[in-house]
Amino acid sequence: AKRRGFRSNSKKVASSNDPEGGKALRGISEMTEKAQRYTTVGEMLFVDPEFTAKKRNRPDDYSHTVSRQSTREEIVELFKKQRDLGASFASENLMKEFLGVAYFQRPLQASESLVGGCPFEPGQKRSPSFAPSFERFRYLSKLNTLTIIDGAGPGRRLEEGERQAAAALFGTKKSITYKDLRKAMGLPDVAAFNGVPGEKPAKGSLWEGVDICRSVGTCATFPCMMGP
Repeated sequence: AKRRGFRSNSKKVASSNDPEGGKALRGISEMTEKAQRYTTVGEMLFVDPEFTAKKRNRPDDYSHTVSRQSTREEIVELFKKQRDLGASFASENLMKEFLGVAYFQRPLQASESLVGGCPFEPGQKRSPSFAPSFERFRYLSKLNTLTIIDGAGPGRRLEEGERQAAAALFGTKKSITYKDLRKAMGLPDVAAFNGVPGEKPAKGSLWEGVDICRSVGTCATFPCMMGP
């Protein structure tokens, strides 16, 4: 069925982290408020002069988004009106059958079968990229490849104390920048991360103010992942 109203299954919409979904939800809220003056949302679209020239959304414009609940309520009202006018075919059973067909939606499919095998652990699946354990693994891997330039030499890897101080940052905040690493490790001003400018350059996006680690969730809620 087409044009049966908007209903999102996205968790991003529910948490207001999805810009497109957020626009649709705001449109639904505005349309629902306007429809209070009419019997149904369909009557509003037909009668209200505001919708004479445009009844549907346009690219990047979700102001005319109708909720799926509104269209269901309209169908219920139409069947009720038909029964009030003596239409015996518009029974409750037919209405329920119609709603069941028109608003049927297949269950969301799990994606577990699409996850590949782990190259290190035979018989195990790959870790989800948003799993706290994998976020920590990725962060620690980056620490292992960092090079510090603090003299005229070719540079050095992190010392054990620096590594421990940097690793302890994981889970304490949603994102960790190179500046956070510098502060945690106590690097002097003369030291620098190889290939990472201290100040934002005129060209390019890499500098000490960008994230070296960004969590999808809040890692601090997973204390089991914060050990050494």
